[in-house]
Amino acid sequence: MDAEIAKFLAQAAITVGGACLAAYIATRRFRSENWWERKANAYSELVEALHHMKWYPSEYLDAAIESREIAKADTDEYWKKYKEARRNVWRIADASSFLVSPKVYEAVIEMEKQTVPSPECRVRV
Repeated sequence: MDAEIAKFLAQAAITVGGACLAAYIATRRFRSENWWERKANAYSELVEALHHMKWYPSEYLDAAIESREIAKADTDEYWKKYKEARRNVWRIADASSFLVSPKVYEAVIEMEKQTVPSPECRVRV
C-alpha cells in the first residue's frame, strides 16, 4: 500500500513538474516571438515614415525638372505632410529606441542634421 502511494506521488510530481516546464517554455517562446514582432513593426513603421518624408520633397524636384509650378494649396499640404512624416520618424526612433539598432537611431540623428530644409520645418537636432 505504501509503495502504491509513493508511486502515485512520484507520478504526480513528475506530471506537475512537466506541466510547469512546458508552461515556462511556452511563455518564453511567446515573449521571444512577441519581441520580434514588435521589432519588425517598428522597422516597418520607420521605413514607411521615411518613404513619406522623401516623397513630398521629390514632388518639388519633379516640378523643377518638368518646369512646372506647384499650386499654393498643394505646397502647403506637402509641407504639412512632410513635417508630419518627419515627426513620425522621430516618434518611432524615440519610442522604439530599445527595439531598433542604436545605429538606426544614430542614422536618424545624422539625417536630421543634414536635411533641415527650412527653419519652420525643423523638428529637432
